[in-house]
Amino acid sequence: MKKQIISLLLLTSLSQAENFYLGYDFLKVNYDESGVNKEFDPSAVTWKAGVQINPYFAVETRVGLGADNDTKQNLITDAGLGLTTATVELNRVYSALLKGSYPLVKGLNVNAYVGASSVKFLVDSNQNYHSENTDSSLSVGAGLSYDLASDIFLNADYMAYTKNVTALQVGMGFRF
Repeated sequence: MKKQIISLLLLTSLSQAENFYLGYDFLKVNYDESGVNKEFDPSAVTWKAGVQINPYFAVETRVGLGADNDTKQNLITDAGLGLTTATVELNRVYSALLKGSYPLVKGLNVNAYVGASSVKFLVDSNQNYHSENTDSSLSVGAGLSYDLASDIFLNADYMAYTKNVTALQVGMGFRF
C-alpha cells in the first residue's frame, strides 16, 4: 500500500509539471532463466510517465505487467532435473530512467536510456517446479521516436532491463 501511495503522489506531482507525457509500450521480452537450458519470450505492457526537462533530456518512470506467457518443452535445469514443460510469466517490471534525445530530422529523434529496473518472473512446470525470480540492476537502451503531431508520438526501443532481461518494444505517447 505504501508503494502505491508514493507512486500516486509522484505521478500527481509530475502531472503538474510542464512538458509532461504519458504513454504505453508493448514489449516482446527475452528472458534467460538462470539454471534452465532455454530462453523464454513472454510479452508485456508498460505504462510510462515522464517530464521533458529540455529538448535533449527527460526523466521517465515505467510500470509494466505481463501480457502473454511463454511455454517451452523438454528443458533441463543446471541441477540435471528434466522438465517436460515450463511456463514463464512476467509478473511485473518497474523502471526509473534518464532519457537523452537528439533530433535527426524534424519530428524524428534518436533516444538513449540509462537507469535502474526491477523485474519479477514466475516459472512453473507440470512437475511441481516453481521459481520466483526478481532481478534488479542497471538498465540501458536506445531507440527512435517520431512525432505524429506536437502532442502525440510513436516510439520503438531496445532495452536491456537487466542482465537476463531484454526487450524490443513499440509504443505511443501523449504530451500535456
